[in-house]
Amino acid sequence: MPKNHSFYYFMTASRLPAPPEAAREPDPNPDLEPLTLSWDSCVSRALVHRNAVAEVLLTDARALSDGHFLLAAQWPRSYTTSATSDSGTAATEHHDPMLAAETIRQVGLYICQKFLGAPNTSRPVIRNVGFQIDNSAEPVVGYGATDVLCRAEVFDVRHLNDVPYPVALSVRLQFSAAGREFGSAVGRVRVLSDREYEVFRGPNAAAAPVPGTVHGRPSPAEVSVPSPAT
Repeated sequence: MPKNHSFYYFMTASRLPAPPEAAREPDPNPDLEPLTLSWDSCVSRALVHRNAVAEVLLTDARALSDGHFLLAAQWPRSYTTSATSDSGTAATEHHDPMLAAETIRQVGLYICQKFLGAPNTSRPVIRNVGFQIDNSAEPVVGYGATDVLCRAEVFDVRHLNDVPYPVALSVRLQFSAAGREFGSAVGRVRVLSDREYEVFRGPNAAAAPVPGTVHGRPSPAEVSVPSPAT
């Protein structure tokens, strides 16, 4: 029997407070929800801050109510921004778990601009990201991309009196594929103005992304912690 592994990463040193547990009401027709989403084409790369269409994971989204959203994402067999893009192989049959981190990063940026009124001149940035994946439940890598349904909840929203859109918020995601939930993620988004972004980044504000070959990243196997066998 395969061991049950959970992966948890923090992309910054600071830790997010545990998000409040929300009571999930029974869905009267859960099988129809995914049918309203499309996995046929990706969203605008500008809304998720990617230079290449091949790096865009999100394909569709719709707002529900009370800060909840449904989003469609595709996890490719390999991913161009990942240093371990060969981790999804026939030998492991698992996607690179860093796709979970990239998915919530894109979800946070997209929700702010698409649904919450952040202008396209704003600079939403992810402050920190954490995620967990159960490799006994996650989808296996096939010959094509895996359609992933993301249930998103926005909480801990911060507003300023003179700003018509949120300046900060947290996002919690639940990942599922083929009707089976396999992971979760949480992240904090800060929406900066152009001026704030320039101050935040300093002389690097207009710099091109650092090539992936400059800073290596350890493989998930090197930094993950397996859960105790049950």
